[in-house]
Amino acid sequence: MAFYNNNVPLTSISSPIAYLFGVNGITDAMNSLKGPLLSQVFPSSLYPAVIQNLTDPRVGFAHLENLDIIHNQMGVEPYRLSSLIIFSNGKMNKFRFTDKRIQSSLSRRWPDNFFYGLPSLDANVLCSFSAFKVRMLQKMRNLFRENCEGIAR
Repeated sequence: MAFYNNNVPLTSISSPIAYLFGVNGITDAMNSLKGPLLSQVFPSSLYPAVIQNLTDPRVGFAHLENLDIIHNQMGVEPYRLSSLIIFSNGKMNKFRFTDKRIQSSLSRRWPDNFFYGLPSLDANVLCSFSAFKVRMLQKMRNLFRENCEGIAR
């Protein structure tokens, strides 16, 4: 399981995920040294479906099975990963609040569009958001196969 956490939405800077798939992505130049040439560890063909699921608030995660990790110039040796679940840092429609005051009190930039630090409420709700993702994984295993069709190999 991997949590992608960044203070910039994947729709604005896709390179941290794209480079892992050997694909050029939108970058802010902070992570562009050789880009995908050094960073690729996953097959490029999987990237379009993965980024689509990570940026879709109806899904918010990608699930890959029997994933071949490929050799790269940084010394990663090939192997097969039985399962990888990547959770996005973007909004997920399924994450809701019983108390509507929480939603109305969060920054409009929550959860993935902060310049630096987060206000206390936003930071605490971000922790709850991560816990929600783990609970979702534990309770809804079938959801992965239904929503990630075309990604799982």
